[in-house]
Amino acid sequence: ENMMCLGNIEFLASNFSSSLEWFDDALKLLKKRQEYEIAVAKCLHRKAVAHDKLGEYENSIESFGIVLRLGRRLWGTEHVELSNVLNSVGNVHRNRGEMKRALKCYEESLRIRLNANCELSIANTKNNIGALFMSIDRIDTARFYYAES
Repeated sequence: ENMMCLGNIEFLASNFSSSLEWFDDALKLLKKRQEYEIAVAKCLHRKAVAHDKLGEYENSIESFGIVLRLGRRLWGTEHVELSNVLNSVGNVHRNRGEMKRALKCYEESLRIRLNANCELSIANTKNNIGALFMSIDRIDTARFYYAES
């Protein structure tokens, strides 16, 4: 738990390389304790975002793949926590310039969030969709999603 907190502190301070070290140490400890499932999914999610921030997109996608498999098994396909992961995966794809993949992730995340009526999360995903459309010069569509957010 402390290693996760230290990893989060480093992450919030934009020390992403250091945060990865703490997250790796936390994962090793969790595996030894057999506390694998939800704690590992959360740790891997943060680790994947840190890889994204460092521009290490392949590592990010790899970690997110594990998180998505774990998440679907643990939470099911309609859980808000899964929508958080999908939104983050969409960010990685957008950062890589893979707009169709990013939009697919954002749309799935948005569907889950709408069904759960999570207003702040809905606004966040609509903002991400707006940013995606803005980056490909679809201004009217971007404006629609920004206004919705």
